[in-house]
Order: sequence, then structure tokens, then C-alpha cells
Amino acid sequence: DTLGLKFNIKELDIAISYNPRTPLALLQWKDLEGFLQKNKDDVKIEASICDMGLFNQRSDQQISILTLHKSERTKGKCAYLELNGNMIKQQFTVNMNAASPEFLADFSMINDVKLFFSSSSDITYEESAPKIHKREMTNPEIVGAIETHKIIFLNLHVEAPKINIPYNKMPISVSLGNIDISTIDPDINRSLEDETSWYDHFSLAINGFDVKLNDKSICKPINFSLNLYQSFIRKNSIAMTKVFVNITSVDFQLNRMQYISLLQFPEFLAELNDQTTPPQPMLMSYESKQNT
Repeated sequence: DTLGLKFNIKELDIAISYNPRTPLALLQWKDLEGFLQKNKDDVKIEASICDMGLFNQRSDQQISILTLHKSERTKGKCAYLELNGNMIKQQFTVNMNAASPEFLADFSMINDVKLFFSSSSDITYEESAPKIHKREMTNPEIVGAIETHKIIFLNLHVEAPKINIPYNKMPISVSLGNIDISTIDPDINRSLEDETSWYDHFSLAINGFDVKLNDKSICKPINFSLNLYQSFIRKNSIAMTKVFVNITSVDFQLNRMQYISLLQFPEFLAELNDQTTPPQPMLMSYESKQNT
């Protein structure tokens, strides 16, 4: 009664280009491995990525835009996912960890991507018609929604994502701090009579937000927490979404040179935008290569 599937992909490359001769970016995964196991109604999935990167292929230096580091929490990989669940009970536990992703704000590539999508004739946008206001649920429908509501224990941890901005006046580094997203008490007793039990409760915590200019901090570490309550029951008498936010004191300390450099930053962005000269014709091209 047990079904198992194991996979191991040595390298997966996804390239995007203006045309076959003009590459733009390359998204690369290495050593993507894991397994899926199903035993009657129980299911288990584990997956990990050893290396992951995003590269600017228009640059002669093949600049790395995204790098994921490794840690013990991700079992020596750069990202790790584990899912356990029961299909009948509709109960699932999801744990995901990503180790210290580091982004380089390569403005030339950002402008290239913006122009790529704005100039491609293959991309269209359609605005949907306004949604009709849905009627509120009846009591039998509420009972049915409660009985079939999925129970998801979610834990997502991202270790201190970092954004590096190559500003010529004064390099800027933004550390978002450790990010944790989780569900709170997803298995609480829910009932028709208790309206507070009609909500899924999510928590977002960011600890250690920091900004540096020339490798010098300009603020004290900032902590941020958000609690989101989302109702899965439609009733005019209750709010569909409730949000509570808490932010620690924000204390920035800038000297005169830092202040002037930040004021000139928009001009720097405008100059980069004017320097962008995309190749012609700008045709959409997509390429995917997989080695197993």
C-alpha cells in the first residue's frame, strides 16, 4: 500500500532572452533532490536544493543577482522543504527553511527585465469584470465549511535576507532580519456558535531589520510583527480580514554626507534608466534545460 517516488536533478537551468542571440538572465538550480511517499491516506514529501542562483547574462562578468547560502537549519543545503499530511483528515504540516538569500540590486538588469516585458508582443493583460458581491453563508453551509476546512501547520523560516545596492556614492546594504511565517492554533475547535473560530490565524515576524551605508549601520535593529486573521466563512456580521501590527521604535542616525547621498539616490536611478539601451528587435524567447 506504499508508493514512493525519489528524484534527483543534477542541474535545472531556465533562461530568458530577447532573442536566441541575446541572453538576458539565467535561473539555475543544482542538486535538486527529494522524495514523495504515500501510504494509504498519509503523504510525506521532502525536497532540498543544494545551490540556487540568478545571473545577469548581458553582463560580461556574469553578475550573480541571487545567491542562497547554506546552514545547519537547512541540513547543509540552501533550501529545504518537508510536508507531512493525511488526505482524509485534511491535516498537513509544512516546514520550509531558506538559508540567508542575498540579492544584488543590479539596476541594469532590472531595467532590461522591465523593458523586456513591456516590449514583448506576446504578453497581454485583461482586466476581469467587477466581482458580484457574494451572499452570506447559511448555517448548513457554515457547518459544511467547518467540517471540510483544512488544518495546516505552517512554519516558514528565512534566515536574514540581504539586499545589496551598488550605489556609487555610498554602497547600501539592507538586511531584512530573520523572517518567520507560521499558522497559530490551526486545530482549534470550530463551531457554528463561536464566530471567533471561523478565522485562520497567521503570524509574520521580522527580527533584526537593519540598513547600512558604507558598511555602517544607520539605524538600530528593528523588529516587526504582524498577526493576520482571515475568515473562511462569509457573514456580513463579521470582518473577513483583521490585521494587527506591532513595530519596535525606529531610530535612524544619519550624518550630513549620508543624508546628502540618500537625497541624490533618485537622480542615480534616473541616470541608470536613461543609459539602458536594449537590443532590437525585442522578441520573446524562453529556454529550459534539464540534466538528470
